[in-house]
Amino acid sequence: MSPYKIFLFFLLFLLSTALIPASAQNEDISKYPETIREGIVNVKNNFSSRSIDKLYTEFTRHKGIDDPIIAYSLVEIALNHEDKLNGNIIDSITRFAPGESSKIRAVLSGSFLYKLFHYYSFFNSHILLQSASIIASIFVFILFVYLLIKNIHIFFHSHKNIPILFNGIKFVLFFGLLTSMLIIFPLNKMLVFAIFTLILLIPEAGAGRYFCIIVIILCVSVLPFKSSIKTNEELQIYNDVALKPLSTEYMQKIWEKSGEAPLLKTMLFLKAPETFSYNAAQLTPQNKTEAVNFASSALYNGNTERFNKIVSDFSLSDNPVIIMNMNAFFMQNFMYEQYENYIEKLYKYPEYYNVFQNNQLKLGRTSFFPYHKDTVILQPSYSFNWYASTIYAFLLLMAIILHFAFSRRRIVKCKSCGKTFCRICDEGHLNESTCSLCRNINSRYSTADPSVLVKKKIQAEKYKSFRGTLSFFLTLLLPGCGLIYNGHLVLGVILTLIFSKIIFILLFKFNVFLWPFNLGIQYAVMPGIIVLFIIFTAVYLLSFLFIRRNYGS
Repeated sequence: MSPYKIFLFFLLFLLSTALIPASAQNEDISKYPETIREGIVNVKNNFSSRSIDKLYTEFTRHKGIDDPIIAYSLVEIALNHEDKLNGNIIDSITRFAPGESSKIRAVLSGSFLYKLFHYYSFFNSHILLQSASIIASIFVFILFVYLLIKNIHIFFHSHKNIPILFNGIKFVLFFGLLTSMLIIFPLNKMLVFAIFTLILLIPEAGAGRYFCIIVIILCVSVLPFKSSIKTNEELQIYNDVALKPLSTEYMQKIWEKSGEAPLLKTMLFLKAPETFSYNAAQLTPQNKTEAVNFASSALYNGNTERFNKIVSDFSLSDNPVIIMNMNAFFMQNFMYEQYENYIEKLYKYPEYYNVFQNNQLKLGRTSFFPYHKDTVILQPSYSFNWYASTIYAFLLLMAIILHFAFSRRRIVKCKSCGKTFCRICDEGHLNESTCSLCRNINSRYSTADPSVLVKKKIQAEKYKSFRGTLSFFLTLLLPGCGLIYNGHLVLGVILTLIFSKIIFILLFKFNVFLWPFNLGIQYAVMPGIIVLFIIFTAVYLLSFLFIRRNYGS
């Protein structure tokens, strides 16, 4: 098998090991009532303000307050009917998830600049760290491949007194070590490729080489940091009961599994008193969440003395759910004067006011609502692996030492004729990247042997034509590769970095961020992607100008 076929095989192998799988967690839709699911289908088939209002009526009928899942389902439908979008429809959609209103408005806005300048709101430090890690992995792998294409000649350079078998040994040793380290570090392929990229940088010279080393070190520096998020399933159930419209079947399953959980049973009772019966009269609240629910249960059962005591003990007079349930009590007992005097307190909480108005007035029913403050359902955290970082730093340091130790022994390809040579072949002239014969001909052009001059000139013209054609196709097919191949390392690395971001978008489509970090980001990325593609196109076209300047048309 020829060395180039072996080289191609290893490229395919490396490509297969470099890809990173991604998955997104889906929401269980069985928790929603059938009327809610039918309402979403109706909005999809008959997109209008009326169908959304009808769905919102069902939403409030089942005591929904804030549900991003339903809201972003409507966002996705709305984006398929952009010709019908208007301010009233956007306002109607935000009612389903007041906590996501700013993001929803950014997604559905008709202004490109508004979308672009609100793009940042979809990102946080966890997402930036996760995206930086993946993009850095893609970038380091692509840079490794580009430098391998450019400097493949280092495996085939030899002297007359050295057997050609030595070339095969260099090739096998390099890829054997690479494969071994990929097996040893299966979860840190970026580190492995970074180390071997530093080795492939040995033939380079000038500022571009140092720029590459700094970028590689920055890429590896994100490895020891890990961002994780833990979902508290127990608290998630409390959050669902307090905020989401739930089916009776789903709530019955929760009731059966709840055991002796008084808070959860009290919340389920307030959510659906026609289905569940629970007496919280003797329970002593330990915190404000319990206090709001136990007090509301007492109020529902007409025990105003206990209600007033709990509200006073825990200072709950400004709690929005307490205000809602007091107004429900006033309406239930035809205390309209007290209702009119107290309803203004709910104006400070528009999301609760909208739900209350729709439920009590539009639906003509008296409802008492449960309460839960969702502060610790999602627990994001960072960790730093000191043990792993020490190993990474040691391996990277060894690679940098090897890089500089072998810099004086690097193998260079003549830019005139394509011949490879090293310091042994041509002492002291490596920085010129021109072999001794071409240099002598250029310096003593008038006295050179005409036959040697013609032969060398033909060879140089052929090599220039080959190099120009190869540079064009490398630039065309592998953005950034043509620039790196021609020694423009800084611009080549910048274009490769942008290209890595493009690949990241095409491969993952932001699925890695859909849940639980950033619901809705999949609908908001288009302005950023457009700007990124504009920058990429500009730098990409600029790279062709560099190639043309070197080789002509």
